[in-house]
Amino acid sequence: MGFVLFLVWFKLGLSETMSQKQAFEAWTRESKEAPKVIPRERVKGLYKVAGKQEVVALLDFDSHQALDEALSKLTLQREAGHSLKLEITPLYPHADFIEYAKMALEDKLA
Repeated sequence: MGFVLFLVWFKLGLSETMSQKQAFEAWTRESKEAPKVIPRERVKGLYKVAGKQEVVALLDFDSHQALDEALSKLTLQREAGHSLKLEITPLYPHADFIEYAKMALEDKLA
């Protein structure tokens, strides 16, 4: 089986019990701990969303299950609980889609 790319959007909601300082501390701890759970070669891109407590990651995993298992081990996931929202979108190469579109048109599937 080949790789599967996932766009993972980490959204940390500041609650009444979490200050901005605590959020910064959580992100800093995560930056040290995450490479132990998600090897650097699996991270194809990692970006901070300006003006928000959000990070977007492009991750390469062998399966949906492997991604799920890795995410469940993240420090931020355990510490933030319901304050952390994840949005996960599986991706595949656009060229593969175009090939499918061409076949669909030839077979009159569309």
